[in-house]
Amino acid sequence: MKEIKAYKLTNGEIVSNEEEATKRQKAINFEESVYRFAEKYGYYEGKDQIRDAILENADELLDILNKR
Repeated sequence: MKEIKAYKLTNGEIVSNEEEATKRQKAINFEESVYRFAEKYGYYEGKDQIRDAILENADELLDILNKR
């Protein structure tokens, strides 16, 4: 019998490569965190716009925050 290793991500996706699973899970965690942040500060009306702005400009925002 052959042993098969797989990694189940929090979104239900199954990945066989550990490195790829780690990379994808990090992306999932980031997006979920951004959504929670947008929901918390978006007053439920602008949360989608806040989430999109953060996701689309994550690198620029990181540069800004690193200058603090």
